[in-house]
Amino acid sequence: MSTSNIPVDSIIDQIKVVDINKIDKKKEELEIKNCLFNNINSYNIDDIPLARFIKKIIRNNSSYISTLVKDVLVHNIKSYVEHLVEQLSTDPRLQITFVKSTNLFISYYKNNVKTKHPNDFDSTAFNGLIFNDVGEILCIPPRSMLRFNTLDNIKIDNNEYRAYIAIDGTVFSLYYNDKWCISTNKGYLMDEQTMFGKIPLKQLILNIYKSKANEHNIKLSDNNFIESLNKEYSYTFRLTSVDWNIGINSSFTDLVFIQATHNKNFNIVYDTSLFNTELTSIINMTKTCSIDYGKEIFLESRNYIKFRHSSFYKEHPYFSGIILRSNNKYHNDIFLESEKMELLRKYIYSQVNITTSVKHLALHHYLSVIKTTEIDKLITIYTPFSQYFEEFSIKMNTLINVIIQKISGKSDLNISVQYDMVSNFFIKNSIVGEISYLKDSNLYHNILDIIKNKQYETIYASLWCN
Repeated sequence: MSTSNIPVDSIIDQIKVVDINKIDKKKEELEIKNCLFNNINSYNIDDIPLARFIKKIIRNNSSYISTLVKDVLVHNIKSYVEHLVEQLSTDPRLQITFVKSTNLFISYYKNNVKTKHPNDFDSTAFNGLIFNDVGEILCIPPRSMLRFNTLDNIKIDNNEYRAYIAIDGTVFSLYYNDKWCISTNKGYLMDEQTMFGKIPLKQLILNIYKSKANEHNIKLSDNNFIESLNKEYSYTFRLTSVDWNIGINSSFTDLVFIQATHNKNFNIVYDTSLFNTELTSIINMTKTCSIDYGKEIFLESRNYIKFRHSSFYKEHPYFSGIILRSNNKYHNDIFLESEKMELLRKYIYSQVNITTSVKHLALHHYLSVIKTTEIDKLITIYTPFSQYFEEFSIKMNTLINVIIQKISGKSDLNISVQYDMVSNFFIKNSIVGEISYLKDSNLYHNILDIIKNKQYETIYASLWCN
């Protein structure tokens, strides 16, 4: 039966729900695709058990699946239907939200929602899709990756994965929506946004591109390479710059191509075949390596103090780990994370945003981290902390000496109003009741143990960070 002229709603109305346990998976998946995309039916439409899930997706305007999914499925998601139809209909993690004052809708997965689905591919396949109000997909970012800090219990098939050397930076995607737009994990219209510098992201991208052209002695025919890209694809790059990446503390900049994805058939291009000659000469690809070599470098990188002296690290000082991209579209990609990147993520990236003061962040860790070895490692991976930690140590020493003098009975101290108030606060609220013996040889360290505490971060921030 031909269904080329029958609306999707009419097709769905004809579907008879049957026992979900009596299914022929290949038959059912083929028939679902035929129904959705108005192809000729191969089988009797009544023999599709998963039809009830299609009905839920298209008809159910619940809090977690918009009826807009109907248009997305009909226009674009043919490549995903085989694997995702059942999961999408019953998985409350999926969210579709409208971006105010635009024609954009975003799909994403809520991490805090419990689900019966053990396969995380579902959350990576639909996470971060951007589509317009008629269901056309505009941007398909790379699948999010599973992060590992050890090779224990990981089975890696060398025939399935390709290994890439990852460098610290910001992954962004270019997509066309009447004009070229930029998305990152921080937002979907990031063209004019700044982070730690004053240059908007789009201009920063173009500046780095021009700089790389100069390095290659290439005279640009067009300063805006973005306009030369194919509008049917969304393109993903990695940018590295101190203006956007707080972990980069030098003038080093980079712009690397990761992939381009066709927005209708989902074909992924990893090489520069879509670029013109000028683009190909200027923009680098992500560096590849053998999987065995990647594993070796990863294991070495898990001991950062030793690894930073290696020849590999000296060549790649912003190395963040090894990425393993799967050839199987239903499998997750893998990120083998270096120790340095793990520490940067834990202490820096997870706690930073546009308004973050590096000095305030350093104070937070100065008060939180107790072990000297951890402090030393923090200073090593992120040198801006070094000067702040030293400054805070000197100021903490001054404050403790003021407290000791006050509880010893000295009142005529040449100190600031702020130190007078803060020392009085600790004496009244913390120290008097806890320090039993004024002549205790450990008095200084006893006071330090009490007042060097993250619960007093607000006090120290107003005292030392303003």
